[in-house]
Amino acid sequence: MKKKSLYLFFSILLLFNISITNITADSVMPPYDYKKITKNGDFIFVMLGNMKDDEIRSIYKKSGLYQKNNPIKPIWSVDWYSFDAIPNSNGKNLVRFGPWAWSVENLALAFYKKGKEIKSYKIKNLMEDKNKVSHSISHFRWRYEYKYDEKSNILKFMTQDGIIYKFSLTSGEIMSKINIFNMLES
Repeated sequence: MKKKSLYLFFSILLLFNISITNITADSVMPPYDYKKITKNGDFIFVMLGNMKDDEIRSIYKKSGLYQKNNPIKPIWSVDWYSFDAIPNSNGKNLVRFGPWAWSVENLALAFYKKGKEIKSYKIKNLMEDKNKVSHSISHFRWRYEYKYDEKSNILKFMTQDGIIYKFSLTSGEIMSKINIFNMLES
């Protein structure tokens, strides 16, 4: 009897944990503090959110780019939040990705020079077939993982509808756009 009770208890506990995971896994994550070091190690990009990291906050007071050896004052600062941003080793350029998408009107990505936006795109500007997004309960995914080549300052990714983009990180301009589904139909 004791063995059956333990089995039942652990089974319920396992089911409870699985259901919690399923519920929270699709929730929008609150903004959290993080830092990214540039590839050459000369600069640190800091993003401050609502979930505070005492170690980061003890050094950095604003979101922005800092010289590695001077955390007192940012070289430039920003007043927005992004869960993912790519700082360039030149200390000037950065690309910011938009939030978890719930509308094609959401920001897809924005390009910055010294903390000032130079070019931005909404999801609707980058997708031709909005029906190809991968939906979850609270949001959708509109692109696959990106690749960033620091030597050439090129950002590449493919949208869920099969468009491969190449962007210049320094200007934010689209360098090339190829729809792989149109290529297959030809």
